[in-house]
Amino acid sequence: MKTMTPMLMLEVLALLAVSLSLAGQSRQDLLMSSEIVFSGTVAETAAASFEGVPVDSLTLVVTVDQVYRKPSAVMLKTGDRVTVRSEAAESLPVGTQAIFYTRGWIFGTGLAVAAVG
Repeated sequence: MKTMTPMLMLEVLALLAVSLSLAGQSRQDLLMSSEIVFSGTVAETAAASFEGVPVDSLTLVVTVDQVYRKPSAVMLKTGDRVTVRSEAAESLPVGTQAIFYTRGWIFGTGLAVAAVG
């Protein structure tokens, strides 16, 4: 089983604090309403990571940095590109790192998720 280094833990906590302050929801609320939780870096805006996903100003392509929670049936690992649909998409430019609290949206040749907060 992998363990986090102290430096990685500090980075995760900093990302968590930023994501929670932006979301305006408690960590517990976000976790309770999430199926898939991961940290990632915004790679593209108004884009999708695979064909068949509706693209608009609310969709982002995010490169996964670390997976914290997911159902066992969901294939998701570091380096994967995921489409995230988020009401906050316009405030997440390319290069933004965040923790994404999500629920499954579209499963196909890739994964698309909807942010819960």
